[in-house]
Amino acid sequence: MKRIITILSVAAAAALLAPSCSKGLLELENPNSLSSSTAYTYETDLDAALVGVYHAFNGGFFNAGMSIIFGSQSDEGYSYSPAMDLVDFVSFKYPNYDQNWNVTQWKCLYNQIARCNQVITYIDNVEEWKEFSKEQILGQAKAIRAWDYYMLAMLYQHPPYVDYIAPAGDQPAQTPYETLCEKVIEDAKYAYDNLPSDYQSGPWKGQYRVTKWFAATLLGRVNMNSGNYAEAAKWFKDVIDNGKSVGGEKLALVDDYLWNSDDSHENNKEAVFELQFAKGNANAGYFAAYGWGWNDGATPDHRNWRWKLMCPSPVGWGDFCAETWLVYAFKNEKTVRDTPRTKAGQFDQRLECSLFYLDIWKDYPGHAQWQWVDGYEEKVDAGELEAPGWYSNGSYWTGDRVFTNKYTNWYGGDYNVKIADNEPTNVRIFRLGEILMDYAECLAQTGDLKGAVNQIDIVRARAGLAKLSEREPVPAVWTNPLTDEVIDFNKDYGYAAIKSGSYTLADVMNVLDIEDMKETCYDSERNVNLRRWGVGDTSSAFYKRVAARSSKYKNQFAPHKVWIPIPQSEVKNNPNLDQIEGY
Repeated sequence: MKRIITILSVAAAAALLAPSCSKGLLELENPNSLSSSTAYTYETDLDAALVGVYHAFNGGFFNAGMSIIFGSQSDEGYSYSPAMDLVDFVSFKYPNYDQNWNVTQWKCLYNQIARCNQVITYIDNVEEWKEFSKEQILGQAKAIRAWDYYMLAMLYQHPPYVDYIAPAGDQPAQTPYETLCEKVIEDAKYAYDNLPSDYQSGPWKGQYRVTKWFAATLLGRVNMNSGNYAEAAKWFKDVIDNGKSVGGEKLALVDDYLWNSDDSHENNKEAVFELQFAKGNANAGYFAAYGWGWNDGATPDHRNWRWKLMCPSPVGWGDFCAETWLVYAFKNEKTVRDTPRTKAGQFDQRLECSLFYLDIWKDYPGHAQWQWVDGYEEKVDAGELEAPGWYSNGSYWTGDRVFTNKYTNWYGGDYNVKIADNEPTNVRIFRLGEILMDYAECLAQTGDLKGAVNQIDIVRARAGLAKLSEREPVPAVWTNPLTDEVIDFNKDYGYAAIKSGSYTLADVMNVLDIEDMKETCYDSERNVNLRRWGVGDTSSAFYKRVAARSSKYKNQFAPHKVWIPIPQSEVKNNPNLDQIEGY
């Protein structure tokens, strides 16, 4: 079940649809077309403005680009796109800082921030509050603004901080990373103190909006990426011990890992927050919203477009591929107990759910891969992948080519993805499986190595894997043809030390590098993790491991490229904004 917030008419500004099992819509006019503060007089005006904040999640950064920026620009992916600017963008080449993806993500984030600022600035115009809570409207706006600035900080190091209604021609000053993180913490703390645990009652009953647990998770993330591991651990533990899902359940791992990326188990007990998507409304603008429009009309498109870029042709565009090393890392052991998707003795179920590769039928007998073939959607057999028609932008399938399965409806049965390019699956932003891995890292960094291993084991148990202390490795040695490096995904990554019971922080972090990937593959933030773990130090052992498995880190990476260049047009037009040093 999901609730999509759409904006249609100002007369409906105070009306919320009653919750149902359908993907219901809240129909309101876009409040951001109002230009005067006098428009914000009643509490319903502010609620409508808040709907405009959520409406911005339909933009191209959120419905496609976010996953690619944080995933494909890490060691998880690369591009075979015929659009060379995309290839360059995810390969650290950056010949054009105004590349469309880069400009769009900057604008999408600041667009949503501007909407948050409207709510925050004009909320005191309302003198009487009856139906809505002033503090909860303000808390939602501050929580979303905090998340936007968190992403800007993680991508661009020192973007401007704007907490006012910016006039035309405004030239805000850049904000140091540390200061920006403090601003994120300030907003997120307000949200934590004032937002409810869920929306099972009150004026937003049945809607999936940001909660105090969204704010708590964000507080954990921003502190972790500021080096404040003890403070981050406190927030993550609060979420783990006390948090509720977007649907109001006590947070817990779901039984089947697939439920974290399919369209039948959305807003489940593992989810802290999801971006709500739905089947398309045949809006002609669809993906043109990414960079050539805002998907911001009266009837915006609610489809999730990341799948189109990730799926191999002919069902998708095949622009982005997953790195081959991911498959070998997943296959460094087998399960010891049954799971909803696998039997004991098979490979980790998360591999099947995350990646699409040539041997998937051999590794998972009975695997069903639904793709678009010969004019209709059907279940694909292994032999078809090497036949004409199975290609990625002109290149026939090769044995080491890997694509993503996550969020692509590969399991999907008979509903037709291709006809209307429909993919309604929600993107999970914060969920318990990821939070447990973050908590494990914080425990390790604050000296509790045993506690860190215990948290990793909790996540591994859902996948049917043994405890790290009891783990039996499966040979997983790969020679990267692009770097000529031989990589052993058991011996090179600290597993033996943990099994022996005598291990160091370095051993735990080496294991976490692989275990975190298995749980969060293409769930975003991988590039942020790599920066935190030290990939920017090109003399470090960690950088050398990353460069061995991912050729773009060996050939194109430099320390300043842990950040993305600020769009050059922004720097050129704002004398108070400097480009990131090194670009």
